[in-house]
Amino acid sequence: MDKCIAEKIDVARIIIERVGTFTAKAAVTSMAAANHVLRKWSHTVLNEGHDTCDFLIVFEDGKTFNGQYDLLPYNENFRNLSQHIRTSLQYVIGNRKPKGLPKFRYQELVCSFDNAEVEQAKDVLKHYEI
Repeated sequence: MDKCIAEKIDVARIIIERVGTFTAKAAVTSMAAANHVLRKWSHTVLNEGHDTCDFLIVFEDGKTFNGQYDLLPYNENFRNLSQHIRTSLQYVIGNRKPKGLPKFRYQELVCSFDNAEVEQAKDVLKHYEI
């Protein structure tokens, strides 16, 4: 019995805009390239602060996904964009409780998301290469 393995839909373009201490904008065509830009920018974040980066991902099928990424000063625990997105989406669908957040409070927060947000998070995790 053969199983049909559906490939995930790839990224076509990622636009990242940094706001905060410094402003910058970059357009790239892969998650690896986006992570390279973010890592480079992280070296210029003030030690006691962070900047915000707005991002827009356009997938090969035309679907878009946008969000924000907190750009922290670079260290060995650099969190790439893919990790950030997956963690955020898993949070929305109720599969990733942050450390230190009481379980009941996390359940309240997850219940505050509307069905469309939860379904979008599930769809992106299941069908798109992030």
